[in-house]
Amino acid sequence: MAEGSVPLLSIQADWESVFNNVGEEIWISAKIRNKPSVHGKIKRLEAKVKGTSDLGNFETTEDFKLERIVGNSILIVNYQDTKTLFLAPNQTLSNIHHKEAVAIHTCEQSENKVVSASGNVFKHWDSKASGQILLEYSGHSSDVNKVYYFPSGVVTVSCSLDMQIKIVCAETGNNPRTLIGHSRSVTDVAIVSKGKNIISVSKDCRALLWNIGGNKVIAELIKTQSPIFCCDLISTRLILPEVEDISPGEVDTNDKMLIIGCEGGDVYIIAVQSRKVLSHLQRKNIISVSKDCRALLWNIGENKVIAELIKTQSPIFCCDLISTSLILPEVEDSSPGEVDTNDKMLLIGCEGGDVYIIAVQSRKVLSHLQVDADVKSAKFINDKQFLLGLSNGKVIHYELKQANNENVEVSTMKSWHYTESCVQCILPCTEYGFFTGYHDGHCVFQFYNHNYQIHLTGSLFDPIYGLTYDGAYIYTACRDGRIRKYLFEKLLIEKAFFAQ
Repeated sequence: MAEGSVPLLSIQADWESVFNNVGEEIWISAKIRNKPSVHGKIKRLEAKVKGTSDLGNFETTEDFKLERIVGNSILIVNYQDTKTLFLAPNQTLSNIHHKEAVAIHTCEQSENKVVSASGNVFKHWDSKASGQILLEYSGHSSDVNKVYYFPSGVVTVSCSLDMQIKIVCAETGNNPRTLIGHSRSVTDVAIVSKGKNIISVSKDCRALLWNIGGNKVIAELIKTQSPIFCCDLISTRLILPEVEDISPGEVDTNDKMLIIGCEGGDVYIIAVQSRKVLSHLQRKNIISVSKDCRALLWNIGENKVIAELIKTQSPIFCCDLISTSLILPEVEDSSPGEVDTNDKMLLIGCEGGDVYIIAVQSRKVLSHLQVDADVKSAKFINDKQFLLGLSNGKVIHYELKQANNENVEVSTMKSWHYTESCVQCILPCTEYGFFTGYHDGHCVFQFYNHNYQIHLTGSLFDPIYGLTYDGAYIYTACRDGRIRKYLFEKLLIEKAFFAQ
């Protein structure tokens, strides 16, 4: 089908909750851009009978045809030879917190027990019982940053803006230990083995190893130059520096490595028992784009601009960066403080439709093209392809080819234009296609090579501002304040659309 002739389907936001009720109708519509919408209904006539196909129990109007039903979360509808899979959220929880949730952790000992934090409160709840609150703790005097279960699942550790670390029983809410030793917000913690020791990191630039039983600091593992935001701990088979004597109260740290991340981009890897810094990394450079029409390359450590990569004619809305195997213009000397930019290409999208592809190290514009609306999202698929999402609702798929050492050729592979609603975000996801979040609440997975679609439902037409994928679940950030979680795997795609 040509661009603009592929229909965009919409369905009642809560379809999965009424789908099994005999006599209930669900509205569905199809919209081809610049044409009137076609409205229809899906009605259940008979209850599902175990062991038989459920498709014959429904009546549909107009040209909508039910092709497949999987449980209560997956529905495949065919309209004018375009298949659309509607995927309902596996879970939408709005009864646990009344404002943003800032931390969440699942219990290894119980597949349905979860703890999450909002403000100065964290709550234990049952993920299989509609978020039933099991226990609430409000002992911190300021916002909680992180909360984790110990391996036993019986105790939690939390850290807060109030500079305290609290050990709390997950069953009773008792707080037998409060660890005090940081002078600024405690941003993260890591549990050593079974939990006799923990490590905390803070905006006071320190990582501390604690003896919980003794309620005291065993050692300061590192004092960095900048505030520490996060950490993680792992047991390793690498040969770590040896230590003759370990500190009293220190248990099972001989094979532990700690990684911490700091403000400004510093990253340290530390052998816990020896306190040795095994490696120090720094993300030394970032690129920023602005409505002042400039793209700037920064040296984070020195807090200064290295170079102005480009000055455009119109405000810049978005950018993306990728390492490429294409041959880029050579540079004899890079600027002081500039690291690992030799193979980097920058993609930027501007107000008015200007798009630039820039070789970062040489500052050369490899390609400049113009599209017919503001560019609101720009994402590399790989170093040979990229996607643009426009304010007029169009998404365009481009291919890059090497022209010479100074330029690349850009050609359009395909475009999709279902709606005039602004594209808010794009997420390339699996080799099959990509998600697009629109201002009108549609969230669509579009296949690169087929007219099939997958729609994430439930937002009730609130704009989709953000998308992320962890390899199993898609999470959407929506104006209604809810985070929705959808099971989305390659196996689902293959079974739904390609199984014989």
